[in-house]
Amino acid sequence: MQRKLVTLVLLVSLVGCASGRPLASSKTLDLHPAEKQAASGLRAMTEPGTEGRIFYLHEGQRYGAADIETIEVVESRFGEPLIQINLTDAGRVRFERLTEATINRNLAIVIDGELVSAPKVMEKIASGSLLIHPSATGGDAQRLFRALTEE
Repeated sequence: MQRKLVTLVLLVSLVGCASGRPLASSKTLDLHPAEKQAASGLRAMTEPGTEGRIFYLHEGQRYGAADIETIEVVESRFGEPLIQINLTDAGRVRFERLTEATINRNLAIVIDGELVSAPKVMEKIASGSLLIHPSATGGDAQRLFRALTEE
């Protein structure tokens, strides 16, 4: 019985490791505090899939290979595919500070210069993982996964 349990745990661990891939070296992931009203010095970007909803972005933080451990497609509790970005310890600390400073505001997720989503941050996120819901932006999880992980 104990041998079967160890085998199952090892198998689950191996499967979990195989699914995540690193951020492609040529890709950029930027996170920006965002406003719904224009103001001096802010950059306007339109959120896809929202019929022209505009967010105004503050200077943000770029996350690269030193910040991102793996990217994978996971399933929500409702069976919908999501993109999960798992951060390194250094990335987790940066992200935690950013979300703490952005509580009750929107945080724009920009990939390769394109706004993907701008969810409202309800509380500090210390888990070290970001979840992006591609269907909220009219995208699909596999396409977004490839856009982040392939050169």
